[in-house]
Amino acid sequence: MHLRRREFMTLAGGAGMSVLTGCVSGQGRVAAIVEKEPVLPGTCPFPIYLNSNENPFGPSRQALEAGSRAVMDSANRYAREERDGLTRDLADFYKVKPEQVLLGCGGIELLKIVADVFCSSARPPVISEPVYEAIDYFAGLRLIRPVAIPAKDRDKGHDLQRMLDAVYSGRDIGMVYVCNPCNPTGNILHKNELMDFIRQIPSQVIIVVDEAYAEYVDKKFFSCVDYVREGTPNIIVIRTFSKIYGLAGLRIGYCLGQPEVLRAMAGHRIWNNINQAGAAAASEALKDQVWAGKMRREAV
Repeated sequence: MHLRRREFMTLAGGAGMSVLTGCVSGQGRVAAIVEKEPVLPGTCPFPIYLNSNENPFGPSRQALEAGSRAVMDSANRYAREERDGLTRDLADFYKVKPEQVLLGCGGIELLKIVADVFCSSARPPVISEPVYEAIDYFAGLRLIRPVAIPAKDRDKGHDLQRMLDAVYSGRDIGMVYVCNPCNPTGNILHKNELMDFIRQIPSQVIIVVDEAYAEYVDKKFFSCVDYVREGTPNIIVIRTFSKIYGLAGLRIGYCLGQPEVLRAMAGHRIWNNINQAGAAAASEALKDQVWAGKMRREAV
């Protein structure tokens, strides 16, 4: 049978819509990405989106200068050496081995990777409700329905006991996602309750702790990076240069974990996911903890 081009396009379009409809209405739920309104000429050239928690102060001068130099000197090259250099800088900063550090195109790429690697329709993630929506969204793209546990109080974030109950409900669980400090509630989990929760999670269940806002908290904050240093096999800590360091536009995130876990994630990265300007600016930003301290005080 021969089809005219118009007939073929009509059939193809209908088939495509059927597939998309099946994806949206299947077992998984696909959250919508809300696009920002375009900035029109003549309006404010640098809007700050409060719901994205962009740092209105931007990066430190040292970070800005390093990023600018990298553009002038190396914009024509992929950032292979610079990527490895930033990895070593982070390892030195956190007192871990370089193979315990994995870089991402912002923390968001790493959140997508953990959803892809450690979750399936048979082994869904456990998340809080409400919480940062990335895991829910990326799992939904693969028709995975996360086990969403309502918080006792929407202003206080995670109900760790009910999340733990979900892990032991008899259903296979791929991972649990904890956002600490919690986005969007701002709640900070107490050290003892978080330690008790992690201690009870079975070793075959990956624990992903999103600490994107950890630098805004004083020294009393309990970071799960300590578990990485101790060799806990099933914990991944995700952090970013997008918030306190003011580098959201340069897309540099990273996670810390055990080498075998990070190797499972590494093959799912976008090739050449780190850019020259971002790598250079992030390395300098990490050194300038005076600026980070100033940003912390500004946020109080």
